Amino acid sequence: MIELIVVIAIIATLVAVGTTVSGRMKAAAEEAACTSNMRSLHVGFASYVNDNGEWPQLPDEVFNSSDQERGWEFWVKSLEPYEIEQKTWLCPTEWNGHVINLEEDQYPEYWSSYSPTPFEGGSSLPFKWINQPWLSEKGDFHGNGVKLIMPNGNIKTSSFPQN
Repeated sequence: MIELIVVIAIIATLVAVGTTVSGRMKAAAEEAACTSNMRSLHVGFASYVNDNGEWPQLPDEVFNSSDQERGWEFWVKSLEPYEIEQKTWLCPTEWNGHVINLEEDQYPEYWSSYSPTPFEGGSSLPFKWINQPWLSEKGDFHGNGVKLIMPNGNIKTSSFPQN
């Protein structure tokens, strides 16, 4: 009887450890996918600037609109020629039920987990401001600060003071 109890205790301990490790591995995989998405978006933006000579410019009617989906549609469509799909704009941690559940919640056709910087001006401006991120996460989805992608393609993490 004691041997059976010991075996059950060992199995319970292994299950508890395995569940914890599995959760951490999933979170690490989602964060890696998010970083990959941001790097793909960086390549798309760099290609756009190279081809068009300027950063994508939100039209005034979109910039001044209260309809957020129109803005996201503009950004998504701007990078579609560079094979950047809508799903690339979505952080897996935000969209896998942690923040929004795609299965249960209603969500617009165009949406993003990342906010591009709306640079205005010539093609050198996005490269000129080396400390101005091209893109940032809209929230601290991974629990260690907001991810930012810089003009050189590096990913930085920034935390902002909470009020």
